Amino acid sequence: MEDEFYRHIRSSASLASNYLEIIMFGFLLTRILGWFENAEQRRNDAYLASARDLAELERRMRSMERSD
Repeated sequence: MEDEFYRHIRSSASLASNYLEIIMFGFLLTRILGWFENAEQRRNDAYLASARDLAELERRMRSMERSD
């Protein structure tokens, strides 16, 4: 009877550990994806900021909208 109790406790602890690993992985994945999105936004901002005049800026903006 006691062996079954301890087996159940170890099984529950293992499930809790797996659950925490999944949560941590999800958190890490969310942070990495956010970093990539921010990097892409910075590249887009730099690309638009380097336009020589308003006409070129508008052309670049239309080009970016079409590629989405």
